[in-house]
Amino acid sequence: LLFSDMNDHWARFTAGRLALRHLIQGYEDGTFQPDKRISKGEFAAMFARIFASTDQIVALPEVTGFDLCSKEHWARPYLNYMATLGLIPPADESWKADVPCTRLDAVLCMWKRAGQPAAATGVGASSADSATAGLEPQARASVEWALSQGILRGYPDGTLRLAEPVSRAETAEILSRYLVAYLASQTAQAPGAR
Repeated sequence: LLFSDMNDHWARFTAGRLALRHLIQGYEDGTFQPDKRISKGEFAAMFARIFASTDQIVALPEVTGFDLCSKEHWARPYLNYMATLGLIPPADESWKADVPCTRLDAVLCMWKRAGQPAAATGVGASSADSATAGLEPQARASVEWALSQGILRGYPDGTLRLAEPVSRAETAEILSRYLVAYLASQTAQAPGAR
């Protein structure tokens, strides 16, 4: 195994696959710390690496008004990348680098990056109805889409816990599912695809 603390963890295979593709990283001590809450800076780094190399990310000019972390913060290029794509605001207290990332934050970014698609009709509707009541329209649409694509799944008690911070292991799992859904949608849109 790639991480010393993942031997019996439910997300060990997913984390290992993503690490081998250089999409996620562990800590210097060889651990992944799967149950640790992920920060928005960490999420931005994991998500950005799906679409661009670190060199490409670092080379991007800074978005006007960017104020999510100090100039020295390790996550600055990744947050700037996300802001450049319009996935997050360039200056917003709720998107500061060290703020915990919620399940809803992650899903909303994924939905925006996928082009804000509609959910497949009827899939995940009962889970979405109860979990998304009271959410803003974009947030509701992102959750419905994520459920319909199998990216977001509920907990054994039937809840989605959208406002709760997501763990590193959960993030790895959600990113893995997103990759499958995103690649499938790109293949379907390719010239000559049915």
